[in-house]
Amino acid sequence: MFKKYLERAKIKGRFGVHSLRHTFGSHLYAKTKNLRLVQECLGHPNVQTTFRYTHLDQSEVKKAVNRLYQED
Repeated sequence: MFKKYLERAKIKGRFGVHSLRHTFGSHLYAKTKNLRLVQECLGHPNVQTTFRYTHLDQSEVKKAVNRLYQED
């Protein structure tokens, strides 16, 4: 059924139901920055597994660097 709706939405690529899980984890981490929360919600017994959801958005990197040079 998932593949059928990907086709209807004209979404190309190799996606499976697990893609939804990864998207959920990524969005949850982006909103909360709480790795422990993501670990708990995804049921990972080891936090090392959850680290994959902490990939940095390049816009966040740019903002952080810009804050270094702002005057207080």
